[in-house]
Amino acid sequence: EFAADGAQALEKARAIHPIAICLDIMLPEKDGWQVLHDLKSDPETTDAGVIICSALDNPDMGFALGTADYCVKPLSRRHLLDKLRRLQQAFPRKRSQPQVLIADSDAGSAASTAAMLQRQGFSVATATGGRQALAMALKLSPDIAILDLMLPGDSCFDVISALRRHPLTIGTSIIITTVKELTEEQRELLDRRVQKVVVKGSNRDLLLEEIFRLEKLHPVRAQLVDEETGLFNRRYFHKKLAEEVARAQRHALDLSVLLAGINGAAADVMPGVAGILRNNMRASDHLARYGVSSFAILLPETTGEAGLAVAKKVVALLGKANLGADISISIAAAASPDGTISSEQMILRLEQELAILRQAGGNGIRAIN
Repeated sequence: EFAADGAQALEKARAIHPIAICLDIMLPEKDGWQVLHDLKSDPETTDAGVIICSALDNPDMGFALGTADYCVKPLSRRHLLDKLRRLQQAFPRKRSQPQVLIADSDAGSAASTAAMLQRQGFSVATATGGRQALAMALKLSPDIAILDLMLPGDSCFDVISALRRHPLTIGTSIIITTVKELTEEQRELLDRRVQKVVVKGSNRDLLLEEIFRLEKLHPVRAQLVDEETGLFNRRYFHKKLAEEVARAQRHALDLSVLLAGINGAAADVMPGVAGILRNNMRASDHLARYGVSSFAILLPETTGEAGLAVAKKVVALLGKANLGADISISIAAAASPDGTISSEQMILRLEQELAILRQAGGNGIRAIN
């Protein structure tokens, strides 16, 4: 597909969901920088791999905004094809069959449900206890989990809480099966955490109908994890930032956000960087891989001054880490007292500031007022 201007490029990207987009910077209507920002901000197009092909030699700006690769014109056809092949190899492959995990205290019931789903083309795994179910879920990252309310071992509620907290299972759809009506307390505990409650022994077609309904959601269900680092990804970060800004506005809370760029590092360094950041965050903080060589840190109920202190700590930690590469760290920091800045305004200003810092080179921290 070919687009003659920036607006048309965005329209076609949203319509066909391409694996790769070759993007020039000097475009009419919207320039390439704005198109790249819009592509990476939209859940429908954020996973597309963007290769900038431009006469402008500004790769730092491109990588700060999330491009997968940068080519300076003129470039040969062979060079571009090599870039596209590498991008295709890195593109996450979809499962050919939806994965369902069945956790049931009754092994016979689990086997019967599994056989029914396998006949319908689902890939099925079974567990008979809470601990086993959780371990299998973290290993398989299932599309759908069917959990017996009376699971032995860890309780069903403990398993649900763990699934909803972990980045590998936060998007898993959950169906609860039970032999009896739920109490009011149980309903409150399950509210908004599961997709459906089904009474055991009822018409099996109802369960199958619900599974098919959920399965249809998976092609558009947000993929929330960066497979290389195990962190939440850019899509999750945008979602969580909007939620935290809204919460800050409702309750007049402070909120700080850091966007950190790792300069001069090869891609194989990023898992090590992710591990250092993960091990030094508070439980309430949200860490995500934002771009090829950048990370976002969301700090709820944190003042701008405290956010800058975290930024300095990050620079110090990564500066003394033995990552096998000579790197520098650029961090743009933004604070939203009382949630007065929208999530869109905040992230756009952070991206712009980080691009400026990375062009300057070396370690640097700058706060956005």
